[in-house]
Amino acid sequence: MSPDVVCRIGELPTSKPLRNWIAGLDQAHHILFAPNERWSDPAARVTQRIVGSLEDLLERVEHDEVVADDSDWLDRWSHADSAVARAIAEPLMDAGLSEPATVTALAQFLPPSTTLFVGSSMPIRDVEEFFPALNEPPRVLANRGANGSTERFRQPSASRPLVRVRSCCCSATSRSRTTSAGCWRPAGSASS
Repeated sequence: MSPDVVCRIGELPTSKPLRNWIAGLDQAHHILFAPNERWSDPAARVTQRIVGSLEDLLERVEHDEVVADDSDWLDRWSHADSAVARAIAEPLMDAGLSEPATVTALAQFLPPSTTLFVGSSMPIRDVEEFFPALNEPPRVLANRGANGSTERFRQPSASRPLVRVRSCCCSATSRSRTTSAGCWRPAGSASS
């Protein structure tokens, strides 16, 4: 189910699995829409590079005639994505409390009006791997900064509920982690 064309707008995705998957698509035509002359193609896959204002590009695409893909590729991709989500979720629910199970369960209960703020290290990896695709997902913000930098996070909007996900340690001297479920607290609650 490899695509024939990969269009990338702007910088590389932050997701390492996604970057690796894109880099492995050696038979695809890779088009990079870049806002400046900076070369950003560490896997050397870009076959066509278009430099210019991304706003102008998107406006042009919006007003030009776009030919829809009449193949069943999207349907096959969506079916495979759903099958993988089920294959991941079912054993997680049976296994009890864990970081992956918590992320999967959380996705079922967060309304689209929620902001999910994910700390660095394991929480962002857990969300990347186990948070299912949703038709109406919550807004997700993440931090890739130094240890403790998530503590300085300020809620972007008082009108949106905020849920924070962060790593926890049992004590300052212990290296063992508690489940991230023990760290999930609504903003403004004790220890948040």
